Amino acid sequence: MLSTFFNAQLIFLLANPNYFGVAKDKIGYVSGMLNFVATPGALLGCLFAGYFYDLFGRRITIGVSLFSCSILVAAVPWTSPYIYPWLITVRIAFSMFFAVPISNPLSADYI
Repeated sequence: MLSTFFNAQLIFLLANPNYFGVAKDKIGYVSGMLNFVATPGALLGCLFAGYFYDLFGRRITIGVSLFSCSILVAAVPWTSPYIYPWLITVRIAFSMFFAVPISNPLSADYI
């Protein structure tokens, strides 16, 4: 739900002239580019998730990850009007933290 909210509201913030003011014909390009550059962050999050699960436990790791994602979603409006580098940095960090609960080793067993 947090990821869906982030992706859906980001389109409205990109189009809003008070925030990023991206032209309507460029919104798809900018949104796709943001998702493209966020992929390495998700890969890093998955890579280190198992280590953090072993080090801190599942509850603490998932709790810190979701709390960090919430803080990053709240920080998106403050990155305006700079898509480069601030919005990209927030998007990469969001995907890195959001990949941690998704790569929970027990989620495949319970879903």
